[in-house]
Amino acid sequence: MLFNTEEIIEKTFNLKADVEGYVEETTDWGETQTELVDKYTDMPCTVSQGVSRNITRMTANSEIEYDIVLFYPADKVINAGDKVTIHYNKEAKRTFEAGEGYFFSDHCEIPLVKEGES
Repeated sequence: MLFNTEEIIEKTFNLKADVEGYVEETTDWGETQTELVDKYTDMPCTVSQGVSRNITRMTANSEIEYDIVLFYPADKVINAGDKVTIHYNKEAKRTFEAGEGYFFSDHCEIPLVKEGES
């Protein structure tokens, strides 16, 4: 059985994520307001986590900082600043802020920053 690259990558998506993004709406009186809305629920994904090589991201207590990259399907759009909640299992979940992504024909990769650390 032969698989194309997209099918092979999708087989690695062992996690789910919820994505919220900001939209601007103009009120009846002309004021522009920003609102956080749901974009995707239970989006298949996976993450890669590596130790940061950027020494300036070390904390005062010498805690090790990690670089987290989200891998997700190419047909989804996540913008910088969107909120991404990754569900690691039924109990564990973490919320991140999306950075600037990298887009490929068969998947997308976007760096994540733990909410409150940006």
